[in-house]
Amino acid sequence: NPVRLARAVWADLPDVGELTLIDIETGREVRVDTTSPGLRARFAEAATAERAEISHELRRLGVGHIVLSTATSWLPSLAAQLRVQGMAS
Repeated sequence: NPVRLARAVWADLPDVGELTLIDIETGREVRVDTTSPGLRARFAEAATAERAEISHELRRLGVGHIVLSTATSWLPSLAAQLRVQGMAS
């Protein structure tokens, strides 16, 4: 089963001022102002939507997946999720 690591820092765009982001495939550069509350809110919404879409697609395909958070010890969470899925004794 796939395992997804969940980190709060991946869902939240920090307020660090202006950034230049570069698409490594195209070389396209985009400047963003991370002090904008609207931009940070849209980023958080997009991250939430992306996680939901991935979870939905995995369920549609009949693939169970495990979500682990790096905010706490991941081992007890992994063991609990494996027991729920009937993969551990």
